[in-house]
Amino acid sequence: MCVLSRTSRNILILCTVVFVVFLPNTSHELVNPVQSSSSLEEDFKRALSDEFDQGHIVYLVENLGPLRRGESARCNSFMRTVGRDREYELQGRKSLHLGVSYYQNNRRYFDRAEYLYGVPPEVLLGMLRIETWFGKCAGGYNALPALFETYTIGAKSWNWFIDEARALVRYCLLKECDPNTLVSSSRGALGFPQFLPSNFFRFAVDGDGDGDINLFSDADAIISMANFLSSRGGWTHGINRKQQRRAVWKYNPTYQGYVDPVFGYANAIRPLLLQTAQQN
Repeated sequence: MCVLSRTSRNILILCTVVFVVFLPNTSHELVNPVQSSSSLEEDFKRALSDEFDQGHIVYLVENLGPLRRGESARCNSFMRTVGRDREYELQGRKSLHLGVSYYQNNRRYFDRAEYLYGVPPEVLLGMLRIETWFGKCAGGYNALPALFETYTIGAKSWNWFIDEARALVRYCLLKECDPNTLVSSSRGALGFPQFLPSNFFRFAVDGDGDGDINLFSDADAIISMANFLSSRGGWTHGINRKQQRRAVWKYNPTYQGYVDPVFGYANAIRPLLLQTAQQN
């Protein structure tokens, strides 16, 4: 995360209007907001004026960078290791080994997630493997421009963008980060569980009891994902497979074919987890 100094804290909300420097085109070139998007600027000011100080909500963002694409150095290094090795495919031997190792390192949090919400570790492992390779690839895009691009390409509505931008500003005020440089997915999702900013406030949980909710920590990510499946998806102890699949679908309904790979991985890793438990 990018931490702001005390003297630059007032710049934080200025970053929330970075979207006005982008027009819905494929080049992502910077555009003067006064010349091109004054109506969007005014709409954005009105939309956020009930929560944030109007003096901070201005259009002076001409030098803010465009959408940054790519992944982190950590992810790039890992993906070079993966290469074209078929054993790293979803249900490949090395992919499953990564899941077992991640489970062993965080077993107490998986146990707690299952105790509290009824979500077994293999399902959470399947989701974490698909979402971020167990936190190794949590995104390399800048959050606010990513949210705005999701709106401009027609994937989401203006109201969706406003709600998520508002939540992102609130998140960055809490975490003292810059919404224009905070790392996210290409759709503006945050952390190991890939929560949209609004879902941080709805479902994120302090999994390790350290007094801070950090979606870039294993403990908080694991417990928060289970809480999401329970609160949003209706996952409880003893639900049937159809209900389980419905809960997982609600976690990521925009990704075609999300549910089958999650349960495919879960089914493949379950006997390995049982074997690990017997050895311990």
